[in-house]
Amino acid sequence: MLCRRLMGRSKISDNLGMFLKINWHFAGIESAPSAIKTIVQCVGFAACALQLMACTPTFNWREVSLEQAGTSSAVSALLPCKPDRGTRAVQLAGQSVQMSMAGCEAGGAMFTVAFVKVQQAAQLQAVATDWKSSNPATHSRQLMHGNVVAQVAVYGQPKEGRDGPGALSSQAVETFLSNLKLEGAR
Repeated sequence: MLCRRLMGRSKISDNLGMFLKINWHFAGIESAPSAIKTIVQCVGFAACALQLMACTPTFNWREVSLEQAGTSSAVSALLPCKPDRGTRAVQLAGQSVQMSMAGCEAGGAMFTVAFVKVQQAAQLQAVATDWKSSNPATHSRQLMHGNVVAQVAVYGQPKEGRDGPGALSSQAVETFLSNLKLEGAR
């Protein structure tokens, strides 16, 4: 009953019903109870839905921007999926800084883009070095400009992509790392 309501009287359900009637006729079970017919229709509908879901790409690239109050620099990067976002205080090079981050998981790896604003530009290099050395990322890239450090990082090994299943997708990693942009940075 539920399946009939979900399927309604759409063209897909009508075509599926016709297909099943023809197959039931040839199989000699034309007089199958309606409950069995409904179950078979529901299974067919579910199989069609699963096939449509399988068409979703592993890496669905989108540009993501990050900004922080009091910061004139905007950071952007390409992420392979819809990110979660957050901001929190962290300790880097002996000082507390606000880190803004966006990240998501795709192809068996975590992809993140983050940035911090340092109070004194003289401490920029120390903060960048501390951040890089304390980061367990498999792959990462940093940009610095003014008093802002931005970083993209990949945690784990992306397992799908153009290089085939089970292989590190070097193209996905390269696309991600090469598209970090920090306003004003070279």
